[in-house]
Amino acid sequence: MLRKNTNIFAESLFLNIMHEGIRKRGNIAEKAEEKFKEWLDTHEIPYLYIDQSYKTFSKGLQRIFAKRPDFLVLVKPFGFIIVDVKNREPKRGKIFIDEEETHKYLQLERLINMRVWYAISSESHGYDLWFWIPASKVIEVGERKRRRSDKKPFYIVSLNDFIHIKSDEKDPLTLLFKQF
Repeated sequence: MLRKNTNIFAESLFLNIMHEGIRKRGNIAEKAEEKFKEWLDTHEIPYLYIDQSYKTFSKGLQRIFAKRPDFLVLVKPFGFIIVDVKNREPKRGKIFIDEEETHKYLQLERLINMRVWYAISSESHGYDLWFWIPASKVIEVGERKRRRSDKKPFYIVSLNDFIHIKSDEKDPLTLLFKQF
């Protein structure tokens, strides 16, 4: 009985620690997601928000990939795209994107046959300028590097490789497909 209670306590402690970490990291991401939702609503762009809480993530999907996107966005007449919103400050005209996350999104693209896009903005841009790039393009144009601290790989992508969409653009998402 003691062992069972200890396991339950350890599990509960782990989930609380994980939740706290997600909550602290999430405040910055949540601001970008809120601003993105406002932007979609302003332009009357249909979307589905994907709940990010731990309890809503299926175990089956966790085994396939551990990352889920933030939105399904309807781009008329093309259909839905998957969007992961990031709050990132460009540094010297470049944005850093995690390699592992990008590869998980590419796996998701293959599984459900839908394109995954990153939509990135920041407070310094007033969330009035969004940098868009498909996950598949990140690995094509990004320069692969490793962090010094933990050797974790990431891509450095030039802002020139992103599609820049201003908040006041008329029919903004059609710009995503003019490139193809």
